[in-house]
Amino acid sequence: MKKYQRLGACLLLASLVACSFGQQDRCLDQGGAAAGNQCQYAGAPVVSSTVNSTSQASAVQAASMVKVLGGDRDAHGCIASAGYQWSAMLGECIRLFERGIRFERYDAKASEPQSIFVVLSADRQQAEIFFATSDKPAILSAQKVLEGDIMPTLYQNKTEGLSILRAKDQFYIRYQGQLIYTANSLNPAR
Repeated sequence: MKKYQRLGACLLLASLVACSFGQQDRCLDQGGAAAGNQCQYAGAPVVSSTVNSTSQASAVQAASMVKVLGGDRDAHGCIASAGYQWSAMLGECIRLFERGIRFERYDAKASEPQSIFVVLSADRQQAEIFFATSDKPAILSAQKVLEGDIMPTLYQNKTEGLSILRAKDQFYIRYQGQLIYTANSLNPAR
């Protein structure tokens, strides 16, 4: 039943769009009811040839609010509406919720994003941090861990002042000396 309701809604929107872009012959009742019947079957109201400009403007506004899935490709071809984002480290479009590791806010500052994602390279020699407040992710390089270090730095980007470190069974992201995000694992949740 829901399938048919969605189909009816799509047909209604399609008929409104057709009417709003000057193709009134598809939806106007011009004495020969064939075009009008087509709109009635689609669930759209039959529009007479004396359509007022207010209803046409509303139809145009409704049609412009509809976003087509896949119509929002970025410069790399990633479709944001489908959840894809460009990973410079991997050189491909990825979904962070599939490939990334979610880190939660270490302290509960309401003004900051509550979570971010980290993606590791296949060889685990690099990590890419995706911040919600920035279009450009930061790439960190793996660091040599010294035996006996109780809080080793695993990945680091000195230019950005970012590092990922481990303390016992917890992982932290440190930015300019301050712990800001934490996670229980460095394995993506699948």
